[in-house]
Amino acid sequence: MTADLGRMSKPAILRPLARSSARLVALLGLVALALPGCGREIWEPCSSSSDCRMGLQCTGGVCYSQEAAMEQSVAINGMILRSMEVSQQIYAGKTPTRAECEAIAVDPKSLYPGRTEYSQSMRQIFEVAQEQMVAGCMAAVEDEGARQRPRDQCDAFADKVVELTVQGEEGASAEMARSMIEAMRPEMVKECREKGSPAEIECALRAQSLDELERCGS
Repeated sequence: MTADLGRMSKPAILRPLARSSARLVALLGLVALALPGCGREIWEPCSSSSDCRMGLQCTGGVCYSQEAAMEQSVAINGMILRSMEVSQQIYAGKTPTRAECEAIAVDPKSLYPGRTEYSQSMRQIFEVAQEQMVAGCMAAVEDEGARQRPRDQCDAFADKVVELTVQGEEGASAEMARSMIEAMRPEMVKECREKGSPAEIECALRAQSLDELERCGS
């Protein structure tokens, strides 16, 4: 029946299909298996090579070809390699870009394009794995962005530290305190941009005394 459908011209198939929606669904399913390119994909179960799409053979109960397996392996290994490269960057103290994080992902449908439960399960596994890889990479990008506070915000933080340090001081004592804390300004701004959290900086900018300022970092 399947082979006969494959040899029928398209109009000959479509005329009887139009008579019944139930027959339409059933016959289209048979035609999909009969036509080249519409069969099962690599690693999907099969009983004969006619179950598999063009270019695959039924080997050991699954659709397979060395070329298709190699293409799939190259894609998977590429994803793993890109993830490892990004991990090495992070361990070396270099923050990856968003583009590098996004480049880790491979469309699971391109690896397992089939329609069986096996392909659907494998796609889900890869989607979860990729989400975790990309999320870990993106977390490093966002963490770096959070650490690199805008300079004007950290300048305001340094101004607040100077203000509170000289608060209550007068004359020569105030000038000495100001000159000492101003000498530390570049380091304060650097520490603020690299390590200050938004909550800590906002708290510091609201502080009315050195005691309040110190509590912002606790």
